[in-house]
Amino acid sequence: MPSRTEILLHVELSREEKAFYEALRRQAISKLTESDAEAGKKHLQVLAEIMKLRRACCNPSLVMPGTELPSSKLQLFGEVLGELLENRHKALGLVSLLTICTSSAIIWSSKVLIINI
Repeated sequence: MPSRTEILLHVELSREEKAFYEALRRQAISKLTESDAEAGKKHLQVLAEIMKLRRACCNPSLVMPGTELPSSKLQLFGEVLGELLENRHKALGLVSLLTICTSSAIIWSSKVLIINI
């Protein structure tokens, strides 16, 4: 088996993505503050809002379908993936990339395997 190389990249959100995230964060705080749900249900609401914020960081269109706001994370992933495939490497993408990519216009080659864990 060939040696494995892991690439960990830190992505800075664009100014527009940061503003979008901040608006969602404030909206989440407002929803949770106004909620009169019981403790158990309130915990689930908090978790749902956190997951929504996480999806917004991955790709704004996962939270707001049809938005024109580009995804910095998806753009960087596409660039790295393009370089890997151009150099005849195989690639394995993990975590939420399956969700991100199925909602975007990236054409996957047979050399790319995406696993959603």
